[in-house]
Amino acid sequence: KKLVDEATEMCTAAQKMDTAHPDFYLMRLAELAIAREKYDDALGLLKQARTANPKDPEIKELYQKVESKKIEKMRTKYYDVLG
Repeated sequence: KKLVDEATEMCTAAQKMDTAHPDFYLMRLAELAIAREKYDDALGLLKQARTANPKDPEIKELYQKVESKKIEKMRTKYYDVLG
């Protein structure tokens, strides 16, 4: 977790310095959010990345994967509640 937090800080700092490639950094930040299982955060970042670069197929693909992971996590929580 600590490494993911450090990587997030570094990526955020790099994003502020390199404003020419927002989609790249948004994708990296989304991947780090996925590593923390923060799927809503990842989806928000990927929406921003799609706005910055709507034709990038990698963004669309990752967005779909995150949606699937989010649904899977919700399903797992649901069955955990049922016992």
